[in-house]
Amino acid sequence: MMKRFIECCDFSRLDQPPAKSFWVILRLVFFFFAIEFMYAVETALTVPILTSLRVPESFYSMAWLISPILGFFLQPIVGMWSDSCKCRWGRRRPFILAFAIGAYIGVTLLLNSSDLGVLFGDSTAPNTVPYKAVILTAIGVTFLDFCADSADAPVRAYLIDTTNPSDQERGFNIHAILGVGGGLGFIIGAINWPYIPMFNKQGGEFSVIFYFASFLFIVCSISTLTSVREEPLISSSLSSSASRDKRDTENTNDDDQAEVEINEKRPLLTLHPNSSRAHTSTNKNSRSTANMFFNDLNKQEGFVEMDPGTGRRIPHDDVEETMNCSEIMRKKILF
Repeated sequence: MMKRFIECCDFSRLDQPPAKSFWVILRLVFFFFAIEFMYAVETALTVPILTSLRVPESFYSMAWLISPILGFFLQPIVGMWSDSCKCRWGRRRPFILAFAIGAYIGVTLLLNSSDLGVLFGDSTAPNTVPYKAVILTAIGVTFLDFCADSADAPVRAYLIDTTNPSDQERGFNIHAILGVGGGLGFIIGAINWPYIPMFNKQGGEFSVIFYFASFLFIVCSISTLTSVREEPLISSSLSSSASRDKRDTENTNDDDQAEVEINEKRPLLTLHPNSSRAHTSTNKNSRSTANMFFNDLNKQEGFVEMDPGTGRRIPHDDVEETMNCSEIMRKKILF
């Protein structure tokens, strides 16, 4: 009966988060839109920026070299830290915030490398290579590429940790649609902003793209970080431990109560050798669960009893003994 009850009940739903609205799920994954936008801006503008800095073409690929190496070694470590993080903000949001700040630093260095290079002492002569600006560009590409790529894992884990399976499916479908952020990034990078009267005095096209990217990235980051509250790992572990201890205590009390009821209500039971049937001293054919259990058990070959005095195992083929039902339940041994 208990087995059928367990099969009929879906206990997997008990610990699942409640269903969330479409707008909450959209805010939760909106950071993907910013990631795709930043990737597109980086891909579209890195080579033009290096060209404007008069970097030889043979060095273009060097700007993309460091980020994949860092990701190969550091992303598994970051994932391990995220799984064991005990911050009061939760396990995922601190890392999402850190990677968002890193990506913003990267896009700032990438799109403003020329001005920052002059600020740090680069020459403005027409035939010189501004080495400081080139270094800042490489650092910006590394920060942006590594942080945007690494932020994808904690955002996905954030979605999985805070939603039920149905909402997870909706969230990943929305994430696929938010890939249009990449298309928007390429469109923004393709527009010749200095020819638009509204933006021709804003310090060049890279500055205009930087302002637009900054606004979009900050909005998307705040939207995701404030969408759903995470339970800290230490609180969830303590609550689960407390609930587990409470369940163990309740189960122990139930077992003790059941044993008392058996001792009070069940008559003495006599077991006969091997295939003989169990019967009570009242000679009534009881249909209780305990008697049905011992009827089936008594039909098995090799059932033995334990002598309460000596602790010796006594096969039913040699001896017949009467004892209390609860004592038999504690002393039964099956080969």
